[in-house]
Amino acid sequence: MRKAIVYATKSGTCQDIALMLKDNLTNAEVFDISTETPNLANYDLVVFGGAYYAGMLMGKLRKFIKANRDLIKQRKYAFFVSCMETKNYKELLKKNVGEDLFEGAEDIRWLGYGVSVEKSKGFTKLVSKLLKYALTKENKPITLIDDNQIKDMAKKLEEIK
Repeated sequence: MRKAIVYATKSGTCQDIALMLKDNLTNAEVFDISTETPNLANYDLVVFGGAYYAGMLMGKLRKFIKANRDLIKQRKYAFFVSCMETKNYKELLKKNVGEDLFEGAEDIRWLGYGVSVEKSKGFTKLVSKLLKYALTKENKPITLIDDNQIKDMAKKLEEIK
């Protein structure tokens, strides 16, 4: 089974997660939607990954999913999310991709978050500084990627026929 991991990132965390997921899958390719547009017809399973900003999935990823909606439905697919909010990430995803894609997903996972002031620009840089300050003050990690969830997701995806 050919697999594609399609992601969008601002801070690099989704890229890190996508590469970790690839390392746990067989026959998988990784695509940064900002620089590459994969032909989904070439893959049996597609994993989409992105972060939320103000409750919205990253724009390029959201637009790619919308433009390829019918083709996605003809494939096996899954989603991973990188965000600080662990309680309502699924509800946000449903609003961003639509109930039909949400319900048809093979798996949906929260895989972590990361705050990078260095890689951020404009307003996002200000928000990143505030988040980094708040996390530091609360003795919480600036970056938290859940390796166990990545391995569990990969295992589940490998079992799909």
